[in-house]
Amino acid sequence: MKIKGLNNVMAALRESSVEKVFCSRNVEELTAACKAINVPCKVLPRVKIDELFGDNHQGVGAFIAEIPQMHPADILKQASRLVIVDRVQDPGNLGALIRSAAAFGAAVVMSEHETAPLSDVVAKASAGMIHHVPLARVANLTRFVEQAKAAGFWILCLDMGGKPLASLKLDGKIGLIIGNEGTGVKPILKQNADFTGRIPMAPKVESLNAAMATSIALYELERQWPHADLPT
Repeated sequence: MKIKGLNNVMAALRESSVEKVFCSRNVEELTAACKAINVPCKVLPRVKIDELFGDNHQGVGAFIAEIPQMHPADILKQASRLVIVDRVQDPGNLGALIRSAAAFGAAVVMSEHETAPLSDVVAKASAGMIHHVPLARVANLTRFVEQAKAAGFWILCLDMGGKPLASLKLDGKIGLIIGNEGTGVKPILKQNADFTGRIPMAPKVESLNAAMATSIALYELERQWPHADLPT
């Protein structure tokens, strides 16, 4: 798999299996990070970097193994906060959502066939945070929600028809369901949720993108029930 962007590649060097790094100029921190773990770092002409990695690469790219993922059962054992992603198909939106999850110490579980694949675009949009967040993909999101509830999670579905988030009592282990950019959360997932909440917005604003909505909702969860691993 190819990834690009300085922050993204630096994060991958700390967390993932990086095979080779390429850059259009010598970047001291990048060279040092590669040398520390014996990863080849080669300087190439800018045009060659363009050929290998397309645009928006900041002159830095790398070949890595696939983004590591966890077994869903292990995530349920280890996490206390989940973002459950239902059919978010825009890779930039998914990457930004993963970045938001990282900021609030949440794991991310995605539908396997209807959510954007974990690509270089997703990785770059996450600003490298994709390498720090526990991730899993599942074939049946409804079944996973049932398993999460059995593991002690309360399930919160974000939907415009719900109650204002601040009016809900949101403590303990929470799984936050975020839906498709256009159609929202599948009805069967709404039915399985313990709470349905909404983000109050001005009348002229119809909706927020998935990543922005995730950030706001996770902040409200953090406000009500501070995460043990986050500084106060």
